[in-house]
Amino acid sequence: MAVDGDGREQWLLGVWDTAALREALGRYGGRSLRGLLAPLVAARVTLPGRPWFDCDTMDDLYEARLGDTTRVPFPTTGGGAPPGP
Repeated sequence: MAVDGDGREQWLLGVWDTAALREALGRYGGRSLRGLLAPLVAARVTLPGRPWFDCDTMDDLYEARLGDTTRVPFPTTGGGAPPGP
C-alpha cells in the first residue's frame, strides 16, 4: 500500500490479494475502508513527492481534471496538451 510524503496511508492506491480481500469483505461488518484493508497490508511503500492527485474535495478533483502540472508531471498525448478527463 502506498504512503504519501506526509505519512498518510493511501488505501485506494495498493495491491491487494484478491482471495484475501474477498474473504475479509465477506466477514467484515464495518463501514470504513481502513477497517477492511488494514489487516491485509503486507507492506507499506512511501512514494516520493506526489505522483498522484489526492482528491479529497471537489476543488482537488477539478485541479486533477485540468492536469495541474504545478503539483505533478502530467503525461501528455504527444501534442503537449494533457489528456482530457
